[in-house]
Amino acid sequence: QMMWPVHCVQGSKGAEFHQKLQLDERAKVVRKGTHQHVDSYSAFFDNDHKTKTDLHDILRQNKITHLYLAGLAYDYCVGFSALDAASLGYKAIVVSDATRSVSKDSAVGMKKRLTEAGVQQEKTEEVLKRLK
Repeated sequence: QMMWPVHCVQGSKGAEFHQKLQLDERAKVVRKGTHQHVDSYSAFFDNDHKTKTDLHDILRQNKITHLYLAGLAYDYCVGFSALDAASLGYKAIVVSDATRSVSKDSAVGMKKRLTEAGVQQEKTEEVLKRLK
């Protein structure tokens, strides 16, 4: 298990949304990492896969089939969310220039796992062209 510095603790400043983030009335907040002794890299499950978040149910209810993943960190939260998305049947696309890794070594391993799972990796420019 990776030992992380304390971050994104519920109720703390580090867990707050940025003040300029605009959410409309349809926005859903998915909570993860609610078990103190179990890491939660994926947006879908805790690392032990015993506890799931509401994300899969929300996406299914809204008939969402394609997911574009970005953020921190490529080799952990983004990568494991993409792997779980693909295993659940979603078309998962990691926006490669909108994420960063914790380390080069773990990024190499994650890239291999993502490729093997059929997760695409595209740059923002490619994604925007296709969505127009």
